[in-house]
Amino acid sequence: LMAIVGTLLLSPQLVAIAERVSDGRIVHAPVPWRSSAPGLDLMSQLLPNPSHPLAPDTLRAWFEGEPGHFEENVASIPWVALCVILVAWRSRSGGLSRFWAATALLFGVMSLGPFIRVAGIETYIPTPWTFLRYVPLIGEARMPPRMAAVVIMAVAVLFAGALASLAQRHPRRRPWILAVVGAALAFELCPAPRRLY
Repeated sequence: LMAIVGTLLLSPQLVAIAERVSDGRIVHAPVPWRSSAPGLDLMSQLLPNPSHPLAPDTLRAWFEGEPGHFEENVASIPWVALCVILVAWRSRSGGLSRFWAATALLFGVMSLGPFIRVAGIETYIPTPWTFLRYVPLIGEARMPPRMAAVVIMAVAVLFAGALASLAQRHPRRRPWILAVVGAALAFELCPAPRRLY
């Protein structure tokens, strides 16, 4: 059902692509083995929110110095969400979907690009993207850092399930659990001051 709905919603784009392919007007950008678009640095997924008012300037400067600059490299997974998921997993309170965990892991690894980079050090350890970037339809997603959006969505689903299961397991503490986690998440993700012009 998802595939049918997705195909219907994407049909204008799919028709345009099909027309370009049939006319021979599709542009194929070559994908070099070692110098294609790099992925995220592994640290960028683990570092805190660089837009937070308490984030040091060196953190923002590090993100801006990465390939693709600040916009392409901010993929900070909220620590509050990771802690709630870990607590729910350790207490075996359920709510954790293997599908969403596998999705977060797969896209998290693919967002690292063809080779894993850690704190600016190129390790040359290949990821699945090393080979998937040559698969015809998949390879059209040429910027692996953008796959971090799927990671964040999968973590959000895991976080929601973990939080719901913890609240169900402790019904008397439910208001406190939700209030504390909500406040901690609002503090961690606060992007103030937000420039509006």
